[in-house]
Amino acid sequence: MENVILFMVLYLFSTLFFVLVGMFILRQSIVNKIDLRIKTYVPESLNERESLEEKNKKFKTPTLITSIGALIKGLPMNTKLKKKIEEAGLPIKLEDFYVVRIGSAVIFFLISILLKYHIIISIIFFVIGFWLPILYVNHKRNRRLARCVNQLAETLGIMANSLRAGFSFMQAMQLIGKEMPDPIGTEFERTVQDIAYGVPIEKAFENMVTRLPDKNLEMVLSALLIQRKSGGNLAELLETMQETVLGRVRIKDEIKTLTAEGRISGIIITLIPVALGVYLYFVNRDYFGILLEEPLGLLILGLSVFFLIVGWFVIRKIVRIEV
Repeated sequence: MENVILFMVLYLFSTLFFVLVGMFILRQSIVNKIDLRIKTYVPESLNERESLEEKNKKFKTPTLITSIGALIKGLPMNTKLKKKIEEAGLPIKLEDFYVVRIGSAVIFFLISILLKYHIIISIIFFVIGFWLPILYVNHKRNRRLARCVNQLAETLGIMANSLRAGFSFMQAMQLIGKEMPDPIGTEFERTVQDIAYGVPIEKAFENMVTRLPDKNLEMVLSALLIQRKSGGNLAELLETMQETVLGRVRIKDEIKTLTAEGRISGIIITLIPVALGVYLYFVNRDYFGILLEEPLGLLILGLSVFFLIVGWFVIRKIVRIEV
């Protein structure tokens, strides 16, 4: 009965936490877009005119999420993580994302404590909970980049047909921004807005590649910039690049098919020891518990995990072929 009550309390706590975080993220998504636009086009000197006293009044009672995030804001790995969040298209600030990671880790740790697992298992649960949001961001980023590759060929075809129909280049880009879904449509629309606000087209294209780091897109934008300087038939150039992108996508799909066996083998080989260890821990804890209680057992487990990770990365390196 006591375990049931603890489980219910933990469940209510975790549900309330994620509901509050979700409401905060939804509220901040619009604010983040406005802040990003202001920082892009308003000089820093204008933003710094606000006196320190006014800033202190404005942030006199910060929220819990802002307070915790401010403590973690200066970590050195922030630049890379912030770039990943932007590439994934998630409307969340970096400090808020750290709070989500900490909350997820604490919930996983409390669940393991509630289930009366060994302290080492609880620590593993804590680490898993801390890294799950990162895996989600990587998943969203990879899916967004994959959609970009699939949409790019169609985008080039639409732009070529629009130019042949009498549209200007900027009108063709506006058409892509209105008609195409995320991410191509969103990024083209944002780039058109940047150019309309006075950003040079070279800088606007560079910002697009930064937000959407795809080699095919980078190749297309570089060709467009060269064409603007050298001249030529832009519609014909777009059709040629469309054929090139389609060829690269076809080759990439063929390579993915040929390396599927190696990737699946790597996943199976990596998961078998983990699954066997989990099975033994739950089925026969006395048999498996020696590895967690004896120093030699901990050393064996540590070396096993290390070589398992090394093997996983080696297999991924072998089957990953850049096109």
